[in-house]
Amino acid sequence: MSEVTLNGENVDFQGPAPAAAIEVWTLVEQFLGQSGLFVDRMQVDGEDWAPSGESDSRTYRKIEAFSISREGKVAQIVSELLGQQPLLEKQWNACSHQVLSRPWPVFQNEGLELLGATQPLVQSLSVLVEAARSSL
Repeated sequence: MSEVTLNGENVDFQGPAPAAAIEVWTLVEQFLGQSGLFVDRMQVDGEDWAPSGESDSRTYRKIEAFSISREGKVAQIVSELLGQQPLLEKQWNACSHQVLSRPWPVFQNEGLELLGATQPLVQSLSVLVEAARSSL
C-alpha cells in the first residue's frame, strides 16, 4: 500500500492514492497553490525526486513532500545565488581577461561554457523579479 505525507502529515486522497509519483506531485502542487505555497522538495522511497520526462511514471511505496512559502522560496534562491557568487565572479574575471587577449575562435568554447554556467543565475533572477512584481 502506498503512503504519502505532506510536511509530516498523512495525505488522505479520499480513495486510493495515485499510482505514479508525478500524479502525487501534481495533486500536492494544486493543493498547495490554493494557499500560496509551493512544493519545496519531494522524496520518493527515500530519494530526492522531481518531475522529469524519464521518471514521471515512477511508482512508489512512500512519498514525503515538503512545502515552502513564496517568501521562503525567495530566501532560498537568494541564499543559493550568494553561495554561487564567488565562483562565478572568479570565472567571469578570468574570462574577461582572456577574451581581450585571445582570438575569439580560440576562446569561444570557454566563453560558451561560462554562459552556460551563468544560465541558472539568470533564471533565478527572473524568478526573483517575477516574485517582486507579483508582491506589488
